[in-house]
Amino acid sequence: MQIVREVFGEGNEFCQKITCKAKKADEALSNFRNQFYPRIAVTVEMIATGTDVKPLECLIFMRDVRSKGHYEQMLGRGTRVLKLEDLKMVSGDDATEKDHFVVIDAVGVTKSKKTETRPLEYKPHLSLTELMKRASLGTKDPEILTSLANRLIRLSTKLKPEELDEFEAKVGKPISTVAEDLLNAFDEDVVAARAGVTLDPDREPSPEEKAKLDAAQEELIKEAEQPFNDPDNRDYIEDVRKKHEQIIDNVNIDSVTYAGWDKDRESNADQVIRSFHGFIEENKDEILALRIIYDQSYADSGIVMPLRSRIK
Repeated sequence: MQIVREVFGEGNEFCQKITCKAKKADEALSNFRNQFYPRIAVTVEMIATGTDVKPLECLIFMRDVRSKGHYEQMLGRGTRVLKLEDLKMVSGDDATEKDHFVVIDAVGVTKSKKTETRPLEYKPHLSLTELMKRASLGTKDPEILTSLANRLIRLSTKLKPEELDEFEAKVGKPISTVAEDLLNAFDEDVVAARAGVTLDPDREPSPEEKAKLDAAQEELIKEAEQPFNDPDNRDYIEDVRKKHEQIIDNVNIDSVTYAGWDKDRESNADQVIRSFHGFIEENKDEILALRIIYDQSYADSGIVMPLRSRIK
């Protein structure tokens, strides 16, 4: 960021860091989406899925992305379109119609081999409480921890801003960061960066590199599981879930107590007819179509007679 500010000769507001761990990240992202400043956002992961920045016209990749789905999500940030008037509100009066976007590839991300994105939910039959308990016991099962991350991501979308702040105060991290840490423990790029190993798609890691990668992943897993070691944290998260989760009862199935015709169907139909007749009478002088009909005889009406002939 410092280099960008020096090159462009601009201040701190020109280029800002926007990550889940940054202070006032949501406010900074909102400004990037709707205001003239910042003009450049430096981010890791955050501007991917679920983030809509329509005025975005240039994407610069500074590190490789090995997940095909994640890479496509990042590219998708540049495909959003908007009206010229809206673009000028953000980018200034000199802005022209957005009919394309630019990708600057500084690391070969457009040519590197990509892997298919893995699903996040592997253990739908396990409760959130059970997933957190297994994390507290130090499991290294990627399916358990990935499923736990998925539950937290789903829960975070239901929380109000004040609840998000309360979660961070109680657990020590934002809920988005807790989920992100769980996923990062199994992200090849993050593990390689922690290990200081450069992954080469054309060769397998050496035994020494493999040992470093394994050690780095173990560290990341341990760090990701740390919030769940506190039973108070687990109880708090479960309480939050109960407030927002919809319970679907598959055990106590509803049963039909009665099936048959409505005994009041005729009286109900008569009531509807009377109500509609009263509406017409009350509004015959207010609604133009009704006034036309009431002011003409049936014989002279050009509306009723064609309908009558069609019915016959």
